[in-house]
Amino acid sequence: ITMVKESAVVIIAIGEPGPAERPNIRHNVEIFRKIVPAIAKFACRAVLVVVTQPVDVMSYITWKLSKFPSNRVVGMGTSVDNARFQYFIGQRLGIANTSISCMTIGKQGENS
Repeated sequence: ITMVKESAVVIIAIGEPGPAERPNIRHNVEIFRKIVPAIAKFACRAVLVVVTQPVDVMSYITWKLSKFPSNRVVGMGTSVDNARFQYFIGQRLGIANTSISCMTIGKQGENS
């Protein structure tokens, strides 16, 4: 954890192998309880970027455990999905994906 000392941005990507649509939340929370306070101690001015599933839940837990202002804890949720969706729409329509504005919502995974 001391490696994050004075970092401007810390990306938290933790989990165990398994189906993406059913992450082991208890396992992830146990790990977060150990590492997030330590990250907050060593990188007290950092922005924390959470990519651990389920992102919304884990971002909230990170915010509570870090005691950081809410604008310094960011969940990457559907941002990657939005970028992929934009890309594929652009490819399909033959237009620049930068000229497309879209939003994805909902669950991800094989059974979504």
